[in-house]
Amino acid sequence: MDPGLDKDLSFLSLVEAHIDLMLTFVILS
Repeated sequence: MDPGLDKDLSFLSLVEAHIDLMLTFVILS
């Protein structure tokens, strides 16, 4: 497993979690 690839994957999951939070905030407001 390439460490760089693993870093990219964790970054992508961070971005997805952030987008989920933003969507939840928009829906609730």
